[in-house]
Amino acid sequence: MKNVGSSNLGEIYMTWGLAFVVPLLTINLLWIETNRMAEISFLLNLIILFLSWGIMRKKPKSLHLIVCIVVASVIDIMLLIWNFCFRSYSENHHYHFDIFRGVFNNFHSPIYGNVYTPFLLKQDWTSFSPLWWPVIVLSFIFLAFISTQIAYLKEKRFFVWGIVFLFLFIIVFTNRSGISGFVENRSHYAEFSYAAHFFHGAGDLLKNYVKLMPQLGIQSPHYPPGNVLLVMLAQWNIFLPKTVIVLSCILTPLTIRFLMKQWHSGPLEYNMAALLFSIAAPVLIFPKMATEPLTMFLVSLAIALYQFMLNGKRQFKAPVLTGIVVAMACFFSFFMIFICFFLFVYTVLSIYKNRDYSQSVYKKILMSIITFVFFYWLVYLLTGFNMMMCFKEALLHRSRIQGYEAYDNWERYLFRSTGNFIAFVFLLGSPLVMLGLLNVKNKENQQTYFFAIALIITILVTSFCGTFFLETERLWMIFIPAIIALAATELARYYSQISNKNYQMIIILFFISMLHSVVCVLLIDHSLGFFL
Repeated sequence: MKNVGSSNLGEIYMTWGLAFVVPLLTINLLWIETNRMAEISFLLNLIILFLSWGIMRKKPKSLHLIVCIVVASVIDIMLLIWNFCFRSYSENHHYHFDIFRGVFNNFHSPIYGNVYTPFLLKQDWTSFSPLWWPVIVLSFIFLAFISTQIAYLKEKRFFVWGIVFLFLFIIVFTNRSGISGFVENRSHYAEFSYAAHFFHGAGDLLKNYVKLMPQLGIQSPHYPPGNVLLVMLAQWNIFLPKTVIVLSCILTPLTIRFLMKQWHSGPLEYNMAALLFSIAAPVLIFPKMATEPLTMFLVSLAIALYQFMLNGKRQFKAPVLTGIVVAMACFFSFFMIFICFFLFVYTVLSIYKNRDYSQSVYKKILMSIITFVFFYWLVYLLTGFNMMMCFKEALLHRSRIQGYEAYDNWERYLFRSTGNFIAFVFLLGSPLVMLGLLNVKNKENQQTYFFAIALIITILVTSFCGTFFLETERLWMIFIPAIIALAATELARYYSQISNKNYQMIIILFFISMLHSVVCVLLIDHSLGFFL
């Protein structure tokens, strides 16, 4: 690392101090137990935030990254304010109905999960695998080294390191309690395992899934049959379902790289994307309790293929492959409706600025739609599974179990809608999200510019459409690859613009993201203790 001049030392020290605001906000939020604690936590962090910003130089070279951290801190403070307002509303209205699900009867909404601190309160360090702590320490050291060398590593060599790094992280975080975390049926695995007992093989599942959906518990009728089919793999090997999920996480950086290649990105962007993805909290937390990582991989591949199709490559193969992958993703989650909306907005923006290829784009999109319809028509002929009836039954099930409407009360609607966004941004890491969304300021690359605008519109529509009642940390995982790709693009652009190639801000961003993930894994139990 090159020596940094004394003129930049004040900026560097204060930026590092500012960097600690985000994890401190996380920890303070989790320790809130009374209204007084909430007020004290809010005021202390507000003071730290403005002192750090005030001492900064007026126009530091790393201004837009510092702004990113400041905005991220403000979002975390918004979470504190949201939490305080929600608890005040519940107390003043004597409101105890389960509109935010039972887990939200705590002091830490809108985070989905219970605060997990027995090892801090009781010094119960045995709740973790013996290898957990040394691997975390070594990972921080490895991350600091990679951050300084990221521009000089050759793409293939780095990618091998990145995959190993990601694999170790997922294994360690997935198995916080040792090997049991990799085989036990927790949360959604338990729900899908319960549903699997109603069927005798894949053929019986596809043939009778729609008919038996009302009997399959609470979670399974929300989803298409793909998740139950995945859990049924445990009949051959108990490790197989979660092995598929972990491999999906490991392969997702490949799809991100494929997408960024369509944006004419280089090795620097790929390297940064691989690291940012490998230390994202949802990627490390949810493989042990949910199947969304597999859907995330399929959605990321579908978006990359769609961009590949728009760029005019493979006039026949690209649309067909896109339709097949979208159909496969729909087999695991109905959330693909919102991804299709995102692709629609992105396409409209692209055609508006480049009307020369609009006719060819229409033909390709139509071919993808025909492929999608043909895929499920063929599935229906071969197995009797009707996707439209499954979707209709899922909507009916959702109405039955909730017992209330999304727009029942304007106050509750606003709590839910704003909480959707805040909870997702909080767990993924607000500095990372803000860095990705900064692409709306970069009009040089129209593809990333329109991609960022379409993503912002989609996230806002998804938040306020009334469909989601929080728990977006898990449900919105499919947005993560797109955000990572945008964040890596913006970070690489910043790196290429600084004259002295100062690594400080790069290391700070990686450090914040990783420390935030470690804090979330340590102090929040998202599994809710559900076992089969």
